[in-house]
Amino acid sequence: MSIRDNLRLVNGNKKRQEEVIGEVGLHDFIMSLPKGYSTVLTQNASNISGGQKQLLSIARSLLTDAEILLMDDITASLDPKTTNQIIELLVKLKEDHTILVITNREDLIHRADQIIYMNEGQVKCFRSFKELKDNGEIESGVLL
Repeated sequence: MSIRDNLRLVNGNKKRQEEVIGEVGLHDFIMSLPKGYSTVLTQNASNISGGQKQLLSIARSLLTDAEILLMDDITASLDPKTTNQIIELLVKLKEDHTILVITNREDLIHRADQIIYMNEGQVKCFRSFKELKDNGEIESGVLL
């Protein structure tokens, strides 16, 4: 299906789709494609990069107008530039969304308002990164 059809599954408003695609930083890329929003995505969207797939997934999440977003390993296998773009987007989104991110990446953990550290299904702590560091519970990026 096309990029437009993919977005339409969540929200049929073209203006809103393009606003959200602009927010996540994909609009210029999509417009650079020969068929723009009518570009057909191959199976598993293998004709776009991993970062572009992640950004498209975030855009689809935002089109739902959900107040709570759950992101699992959102920056896995991405280049540093795209990782930073996604982190900055999450920082912006947390102003009016509750975002739960499952990750072991320090660059995301440092930006979290609260960290819930779990081990073997048990919550071990629930604190800010600063509190963890101040209490000596974190050393060289490793939670003790």
